Amino acid sequence: KHCLIVCGVNTLKWNWVNEIEKHSNETGYILGQKMKGTKIKIGSTNDKIADLKALKSGEKQLPYFIITNVESFRNSDIADLVKDLCKSGIINMCAADEMHKMKNPTSQQTKGFLKCLPNCRIGMTRTPLMTSPLVLYVILKWLGYESHAFYSFKNHFCIMGGYGGYEVVGYKNM
Repeated sequence: KHCLIVCGVNTLKWNWVNEIEKHSNETGYILGQKMKGTKIKIGSTNDKIADLKALKSGEKQLPYFIITNVESFRNSDIADLVKDLCKSGIINMCAADEMHKMKNPTSQQTKGFLKCLPNCRIGMTRTPLMTSPLVLYVILKWLGYESHAFYSFKNHFCIMGGYGGYEVVGYKNM
C-alpha cells in the first residue's frame, strides 16, 4: 500500500519529493508535514507519530510514497509504529537512501531502523566500501543476507588486538 523512503541525510527529503513528482504520477509526503500558509513545514516528532498512528488506524490517507529521515528512528515510538505498519502490510516497501551512513549496529537509530522489515527492501548507496567490512553489517542485516549477530560478524572478518583485545587491528576472510 505504501513505500517508506528513509533518507540518510535530512535535506534529501525535499529532493525525494521533487524526484517522485518529476518521474511519476505520484506525490511524496514527508512524515509530520504541515501546511503553514502556502508552504510546507516539517513538524515535530509528535507530528510524525500522529501521522503514523492515523495511517495505522485508517483515519488518514497518505500518498503512496512516505518520506522520513533516518534520525526519526531514534524515537522508539516511531520505530515501533513503523514495525507494526510493515507487519500489517500497510508499508510493504522501504527504500533506504545513503545506507552506508548506518554503520553502528548498536546505536539507537540503527536499532530502530532495523525494526523496519517490509516485504520489499531496497538499500541504496553510491559510496563504495572504503573503511572496513564492518560497514556492511547493517546493510546486509537489513536486507536479510546476514543472520548472525554483530559480534559473530566482527569475529569472522576482524583480527582483534590492541588494548584488551578490543580493537580491530586487521581483517580476514575478505
